[in-house]
Amino acid sequence: MSVKYDLYVDGSAIGNINVDANTPTGWSMVCVNKNNESMVNEIYGRVATDPNLEHYIGAEIGSNNTAEITALYEALLFIEQGHHLGIDAESYTIYGDSMYAGKMAMGEWNPKQNKKLVKSLVKKWNSLKRLGISFSWEHIKAHSGHLWNERADYLARETAKGNNPSSLNDWRANAARSVK
Repeated sequence: MSVKYDLYVDGSAIGNINVDANTPTGWSMVCVNKNNESMVNEIYGRVATDPNLEHYIGAEIGSNNTAEITALYEALLFIEQGHHLGIDAESYTIYGDSMYAGKMAMGEWNPKQNKKLVKSLVKKWNSLKRLGISFSWEHIKAHSGHLWNERADYLARETAKGNNPSSLNDWRANAARSVK
């Protein structure tokens, strides 16, 4: 049986003013099986601004925008790797709260900044479309209480701060306590 997957992406920058290559940033992606709403995987990391790093994709500065674009790129990479591994996926929907990243990926907006990074994103987007992989991007309102979007936000923010994020179960338990 083919599975539909929802991927939630987010990016975060600490002190997103007067940004440079050393501005602390983080990105994240949470993959959820749409059929049963279970988390399949979550990945997160720092935005690479050093061209000598293996996972550098073109970011010259650390900012919210470069983190959001990196998160979307990493989601596309995740989809591509699943395709090559023979994962039986009917479709993927990528949810993000950055119109900037989504519109850049789809080629609806043209970059004035982050041109090399956007070029990498668009190239990955188009390569997956050429492979015939069914995926789309949809905007989701930030901080609206959606479980998986909030989880992606938390992972990106904690990574940007240099912290090791809590496990999903610990995070849920902490969230439940803070609501009481």
